[in-house]
Amino acid sequence: MGVDVGQSPPPLAVSDFEAIPKPRSGGVCALARLPLSPKDRVVLDEILFRRPEITGKAIAQVLADHKIVVSFQTVNRHRRGDCYCSRP
Repeated sequence: MGVDVGQSPPPLAVSDFEAIPKPRSGGVCALARLPLSPKDRVVLDEILFRRPEITGKAIAQVLADHKIVVSFQTVNRHRRGDCYCSRP
């Protein structure tokens, strides 16, 4: 799907954005669902919430080194509280 050559796209309207479905609430994000032991979960939570100098990319890389795949965007979203875990 694309715009035909020579045609301009329709102008944006606020209603275009209001029509987008809201993200589902409840449940937990991918980071909270990681299969970690209780001890590993404590370590990860310490790094996530008490060590802001460690970047989301670094956290994702260390997890990948341990065969746990999660994107740095997911890590950052979880840290900010913008993930499913924080939604009512």
